[in-house]
Amino acid sequence: MPFLITLCFLLSAQLSYAQPANDDPCNAIPLTVGNNNCTFQQFTNEAATNTAGVTPPGCASYQGADVWFSVVVPAGGALIFDTQQGVVTDGGMAIYRGTCDNLVLIECDDDDSPNGLMPRIMRFDLIATETIWVRFWEYGGNNNGTFNICVTTPPPPPSNDDPCNAISLTVGNAVCNYTQFTNAFAGNSTGVPVPGCANYQGGDVWFTVTVPAGGALNFNTQQGVVTDAGMAIYSGSCDNLNLIDCDDDDSQNGLMPMIMSTGLTPGATIWIRVWENGNNNNGTFGICVNTPPPAPGNDDPCGAININAAYTCNYTMYSNEGSTTTTGAPVPGCATFTTPAASKPDVWFKVVVPCEGKLIFDTQTGSITDGGMAIYRGTCDNLTLIECDDDDSQNGLMPRIVRNDLISGETIWVRFWQYSGGTGTFGLCITVPPPSQPSSNCTTAQSFCTSAFPDTVMNVTGVPSLGQVDCLFTTPNPTFYYLQIQTAGDINIHITQFTSAGVPIDVDFIVWGPFNDLASVCGPAGGLDVNGPVVDCSYSAAPVEDAFIPNAQIGEYYLFLVTNYNGQAGYIVYQQTAGTGSSNCNIVCQLDGSNDGPVCPGGSVNLFVTDVPGATYSWTGPNCFTSTQQNPTTVFPPSIPGQYVYFVTANAPNGTICYDTTLVTVLTPPDLGLDSTVQICAGSTTDLTTIYNTTGLTTTWTFGGGPVANPTAVSEAGIYQLSVINSSGCVDTAIVTVETFLITIGQDTTLNICEGGSANLTSVYNTTGFTTAWTFGGNTVTTPDAVTAAGIYQLIAENALGCADTVNVTVAIDVVSATAASTNANCTDNGVASVNTPLGFTPFTYAISTAPTDFVPTPDFSVPQGTYTITVKDSLGCVKDIPVTVGFTNNMLLSAIGDTSICNGAQPVTLTASGNAASYSWSPTEGLNDPASATPQFTPTASGTYTFTVTGTLGLCTLNENVTVNVFNGVSVNIIQSALELVHGEQTFIQATAGANAVSFAWTPPISLSSATVLSPLITGDVIGVTTYTLTATDADGCKSSDNIIVNIIPYCIKVANAFTPNGDGINDLWTVYDNIECLKNVQVSIFNRYGAKVYENKNYQNNWNGTYKGKPVPDATYYAVLQFSLVNGRVFTVKTDLTIMR
Repeated sequence: MPFLITLCFLLSAQLSYAQPANDDPCNAIPLTVGNNNCTFQQFTNEAATNTAGVTPPGCASYQGADVWFSVVVPAGGALIFDTQQGVVTDGGMAIYRGTCDNLVLIECDDDDSPNGLMPRIMRFDLIATETIWVRFWEYGGNNNGTFNICVTTPPPPPSNDDPCNAISLTVGNAVCNYTQFTNAFAGNSTGVPVPGCANYQGGDVWFTVTVPAGGALNFNTQQGVVTDAGMAIYSGSCDNLNLIDCDDDDSQNGLMPMIMSTGLTPGATIWIRVWENGNNNNGTFGICVNTPPPAPGNDDPCGAININAAYTCNYTMYSNEGSTTTTGAPVPGCATFTTPAASKPDVWFKVVVPCEGKLIFDTQTGSITDGGMAIYRGTCDNLTLIECDDDDSQNGLMPRIVRNDLISGETIWVRFWQYSGGTGTFGLCITVPPPSQPSSNCTTAQSFCTSAFPDTVMNVTGVPSLGQVDCLFTTPNPTFYYLQIQTAGDINIHITQFTSAGVPIDVDFIVWGPFNDLASVCGPAGGLDVNGPVVDCSYSAAPVEDAFIPNAQIGEYYLFLVTNYNGQAGYIVYQQTAGTGSSNCNIVCQLDGSNDGPVCPGGSVNLFVTDVPGATYSWTGPNCFTSTQQNPTTVFPPSIPGQYVYFVTANAPNGTICYDTTLVTVLTPPDLGLDSTVQICAGSTTDLTTIYNTTGLTTTWTFGGGPVANPTAVSEAGIYQLSVINSSGCVDTAIVTVETFLITIGQDTTLNICEGGSANLTSVYNTTGFTTAWTFGGNTVTTPDAVTAAGIYQLIAENALGCADTVNVTVAIDVVSATAASTNANCTDNGVASVNTPLGFTPFTYAISTAPTDFVPTPDFSVPQGTYTITVKDSLGCVKDIPVTVGFTNNMLLSAIGDTSICNGAQPVTLTASGNAASYSWSPTEGLNDPASATPQFTPTASGTYTFTVTGTLGLCTLNENVTVNVFNGVSVNIIQSALELVHGEQTFIQATAGANAVSFAWTPPISLSSATVLSPLITGDVIGVTTYTLTATDADGCKSSDNIIVNIIPYCIKVANAFTPNGDGINDLWTVYDNIECLKNVQVSIFNRYGAKVYENKNYQNNWNGTYKGKPVPDATYYAVLQFSLVNGRVFTVKTDLTIMR
């Protein structure tokens, strides 16, 4: 024993583990981020403890024993944290941000890794360069040990992660062909309106589609890795989108989205956004876009499909694919179709109410498993809502409507749609419920007994629920039966319910009792108004129930209510299976209805019922059949195969009322199908017996009223009739029309083909509907639409019946040739391209390469210089290309004057060009008065050498000639005075300046000048009058320059007398100072005596002083006179002189 203890101690010591170094976040082990590649590293959490002071992870049954890692977020902010099993096979992981002693939880995960029950976290919203702390533990903390971990950047997102990189989808025609894509590692699209449905959290990818004509598109998706997705569609541009619609689960493909959109703009681009619901299970998915199929004919109530009400429910499958939401009809008000704006593609049916005034409208699941239905009355364009239903059918979440208040002969419109607004298939039947049995009410309950044998009674259909009672939440189609106890004891009654076809269906029941007599069973209201206590009750989906009556006593009555939840016509079987008690069969009214059926459609039956002495009878049945005969004869049941219930009531003289039913079976007749037409080749035969399946049928073929001797090989055209009888004696007939055909493709013909061309043999004859085979020289022609060899080709054409015809086509080769001819073009006229001596089939037409499709009847084309191709086409359409070169002849002439020299400032020089040019152009244009003239004038502005180029243009041609003009500097001269006025005899210099390069001067005229060859000569005013003098300066180059001056020589009229004798003798009495007043404007005089005293003054003297001063004669003496003359030319002269007065 001590040994064992020591061993255990040693083992314990051997298996102990050290605490991991990264047991605390501040000692976290840094992890290296992989580049799109996860490289796992192994660690352990063995002996790890619980980290205190950190927010609990909140997932994966955290119980402590955690270890820590850290990682620095790279650029992009996206990381994948993944783990792998070791000793730990079920782990948990959480990530935090912050500092090692102050952490904030970001996310926790349990089992998202593909590596078993291990955690995996993907984050796309981290901050670059921040540190993330990673916490790992074993689920429950009871299997710690090794595990593997890695951190990596995610792979690149899909190429269509952004709307501007959306993948273009092709629009399918009516059929949806899914293409697989993925949203794995897709990010969040920013700047786009939020979809608003399907829990959008990012991870979206984008597609585009162009709206076709019609503006309607169906967008559908299919499950892949993604099993729950969302989808939105947008309009606009990739960087400016507008939300149109968003969907979550409307696809028939599980929890996937589907959008049906109408009213889109043809040609516009629609952007499609797809994401995984919650962004936590990204991966593959399928998507397709297709145009909806054409709207069905019953898309509108006025196109409703007519349905004939039947007496048994046989569902017919329909579809609302391609339908639209009907406007104008009252909103149904149920099954999510509660507003006019609801998008519910609906289809319509109609039925005429039969004489019973009752109908059951029932639906069955197809691809649509949740539907809505409403019924209306009125006219197709003016409907009134009667009722709307959602889930009352027994077929899942499908609608069912039962109406017992319709009007015989009126039309009822039926509207159907999918609950969620999608499209698909569904079943519909409209039936007439059988007449209500008397047992459908407490007050008309029928008797039954089960002691000796099972009691079978008909169930009830078409009767609304009476309400809820005890365990029965609803009581549709109730049947009331009672029994009376004959032997005391317990009684267990086995209750089963079947359809008319014997298929078990749901049955529910309730039993009341005991009652001492029948009168006390029902309350005054009938229905569920029962006066006794509940004995037993069961409400389940089972087709079998057991009713237990404990300790029943002799004479007691018990009331049974059995419901028909499915609403299908059939029967109920009561069978006592246990207990010592028994029921009284003597109270059961013995009435047994029967018929002599079954009957073929359209046939009649006779009805029978056992005799009740003295009773009166009442029969009811389908098609509102009634009769008071005990055994009605020649009764015509509905012609549709099935079983039909006829009820009979016998009223005995003692007040007893007996009820029974009989099922009339309308047999299924042989169904040959539609009449047929058989086409055969003339002279061949056909086997009529292969057209219809007549297995088990007796057949008879007739033609023209007589039997067909051999229906397996008939050759004559005409109408054949087949009559068949099945084992039930029901008959069907079919007509077969035999047509014989003799085909004729056409006559042999010849095809002429062009050299190097090919013939399309398939276009020679109309072989539509025929199988063709072309041969040449006994070999198959592989390309009959492009044969090139001459010879005889044979066509064998065969129709679908094998009828054939043979024709021959002879192919001949047509060769076209010609020679080229041309005339050169010149400056003003095109040349001529032409061909000579064409060979081929006349007439010919011609086209040139500048207008290769415009053929004309003549071969001559007016064209400029160049190389052309003339195509010669003969009457068979064969062509030959002939190259033609048109040369060029330059016929333009141009000459210009020789070089010239002029002086700057001299008169313009005329430049002259001559020739046959139509226009001229001189360059440069500076100094030219008309550069487009043949003779422009050149006025230089500076000295130098000027070279002008004249370009002559004649049509297409141009020639150039050069002219050089040397412009000398020239000489300048300027007479400073603009004009001179001199008094006769006066002299002055004419002031002039000249350029330094002037070498000679010449004045004209030279008169009155001191010199005519100097620059500034002295002029003497010796010639009275106006004279224009011109000064011309000449330089060494012979350049001259001139200036003019006008010189006006006026007469000198001042004649001052130095003495006068004012003695009154009339001679020399006045002092004269001028001899002609015309040269003067004014004369001012002042006279002074020898003492300097002024003795006379006059501001406007006019030769009129008589020698007085202040009215008195001045003494004779010599005086001093000062005179100022103002001449008419503005000149002013002052004259001072002695003046002697003598008397």
